[in-house]
Amino acid sequence: MCSAATSGFPISSWICAWARRGIWRGFPVKSLPSKSAVTGPRARCRKRQETARFRLTTMETHYTHTTWRVKDGSEEEFVRRWGEWAEWSRRQGLVEDALLLQDTEDPRRFVSFGPWESVAAIAGWRALPGYQERVDRLRRVVDGFEPCTLEVVARR
Repeated sequence: MCSAATSGFPISSWICAWARRGIWRGFPVKSLPSKSAVTGPRARCRKRQETARFRLTTMETHYTHTTWRVKDGSEEEFVRRWGEWAEWSRRQGLVEDALLLQDTEDPRRFVSFGPWESVAAIAGWRALPGYQERVDRLRRVVDGFEPCTLEVVARR
């Protein structure tokens, strides 16, 4: 743990690294930055970025992705049923809201995806009795679908 963290206010990891090297904003220093420099608006922005980065690297590493081919004239009903399924999935471990996208050139083609904590969480979700029941409701309004499990391998 960085010795700077014992000062009683939040210190971001990069400040700790700079403090260990005796550098602050490119200038050698013998003490830590002022409290306002660490807890001010820029520090809060950095904290949000660090939280998002933490969430990406620790939780959002696996996604479910499905391409749906909806029966002609059933698009609105499909969106309603998919929404119910997504709400149920969120209660079962989906990390963030799932997204449903509709192809602008082919309105019967939809793509959905959502982030999960792990492949085991996805497998557990798909093994639940309620999963198959909800997929069967969706099958009634689609001609076919292709589900898959994906993992993040790069982000730019």
